[in-house]
Amino acid sequence: MYAAFHAEVTGQAISPEEVADRLDDGPLPLVTLDLLTSQGELSAQVTAVIAEDAAFVEGVLRRKQVGDEQVTALLTELIAQLRCDHPQVALLEVRELDDPVVARSLNSMALQITGHWRSYRLPLQA
Repeated sequence: MYAAFHAEVTGQAISPEEVADRLDDGPLPLVTLDLLTSQGELSAQVTAVIAEDAAFVEGVLRRKQVGDEQVTALLTELIAQLRCDHPQVALLEVRELDDPVVARSLNSMALQITGHWRSYRLPLQA
């Protein structure tokens, strides 16, 4: 389920083992939340990496039909989980990856833009 979801929303194939590795706590704890449809299908996911007093989200993964309100609810629950399970966290930083739905959700929650990030990729193998 997770491998197919990640491939669909990112456009990059990923094995179930790679998904499991990404969602396992490494040297830093993770908080991962799934948003499920009423049929139990995965529709969005967010993972925060906890580093001392800050939590970092690399991006919100979501299917196209997931809208602003659902993303806002997912992020609101993430904040509640962080406050409950990681009370030392004083800062949440979310990287928005050119996704207008996520951008609107973050703005509606009063998160402030702190910078712009660009990434360039060159496939080295066909």
